[in-house]
Amino acid sequence: MTGTSMKDYYEDYWRREEPSPLLDPLSPTRLRLLEEAIAAVDVRRALDVGCGAGELVAALAGRGVDATGMDVAAAALERATVPDPAERLVVHSAEDLPWPVEAGSLDLVTAFEVVEHLLRPRRLLEGAAAALRPGGLVALTTPYH
Repeated sequence: MTGTSMKDYYEDYWRREEPSPLLDPLSPTRLRLLEEAIAAVDVRRALDVGCGAGELVAALAGRGVDATGMDVAAAALERATVPDPAERLVVHSAEDLPWPVEAGSLDLVTAFEVVEHLLRPRRLLEGAAAALRPGGLVALTTPYH
């Protein structure tokens, strides 16, 4: 990535007219596994880190969760079909601490297929730890190829 910042790379990535990465066939499975994991937990506030166009944010909001999405690329958020996207989506890198949420205010932080893109993945966990209430959950996935 010589000469290009990570933010610039993902702005360009999301502006392409290629098939959306959101058409990933494993997305429904990830959502089902997440629902199973949080079934016994009272999740009222959540943050989806690396939210892309906000599909998970919309799915969580549809289940009554106060869900917010955060992505490094404004171009990703421009594709959002989330109700009230200005209130639910924010441009911010997972690696830039602190995150734009109140410390200790979240019940759930998700990061699906994000960690493998980070140059400093520890920042993802540090940000989640600061944002979560005691007993809050982190749900993250990474591809297995």
